[in-house]
Amino acid sequence: MPSTQLTAPSLGGQLIAEGLSFAGYSEDLPAAGSLVVKSGEYARKHNPWSDFTDVPQATSNLPFSDFPANDFSKLPTVSFVVPNQKHEMHSGTVKAGDDWLKSNIGPYATWARSHNSLLIVTWDEGRSDNHIPTILFGAAVRKGNFAYASDHYRILRTIEQMYGLEPLGAAADNAPLRKLFRTSTTTTTAVPPPVTTPKIAETIFSNSAISSSAWEKLMTEPFVGPLQFA
Repeated sequence: MPSTQLTAPSLGGQLIAEGLSFAGYSEDLPAAGSLVVKSGEYARKHNPWSDFTDVPQATSNLPFSDFPANDFSKLPTVSFVVPNQKHEMHSGTVKAGDDWLKSNIGPYATWARSHNSLLIVTWDEGRSDNHIPTILFGAAVRKGNFAYASDHYRILRTIEQMYGLEPLGAAADNAPLRKLFRTSTTTTTAVPPPVTTPKIAETIFSNSAISSSAWEKLMTEPFVGPLQFA
């Protein structure tokens, strides 16, 4: 966590500058816009959008209690969810994290499949070799395990590509994760299985309904960069 907020651009700031919306929801954040370092089981080090001046803190740095659990259509274009340190397995058990995820994000996951929305569950670090799982669930996601190399820069590039945003930092040198998505974006009304991931992420990304033009940008716009999409 930097000692002062960063003036460099961020994903949240990019979205807002394009007339889209962004919010991060942190469990146990004491108040909207708070820049407190620690409060109970909340730790600002797990709240990256609080570090950037291009994100309006009062409206985009929110406690998880503000998450629109009763109407997911009210979600911003892109949102982050960060559990507290007990529920993201930093200080708590795997079961506690799994139970929190199922209870708090499971209903959204069900909604996402039939509302052209996307849930990404990922971690900020692993052990030893620092490999981490990343789970994508929702509309247009291909079913299966994909073993090709990925990292947070590719996740960032994927989101930026969907909304026609300029890639930030090392995201410019990474290809979007196109292979994870079907070329057809027809939504389904099928009810997905319960969310039973073996672990919970420190950061969960969710989108409100994704427009067909956003999917088209991801799947069809040429990727320009030094890497080729595997």
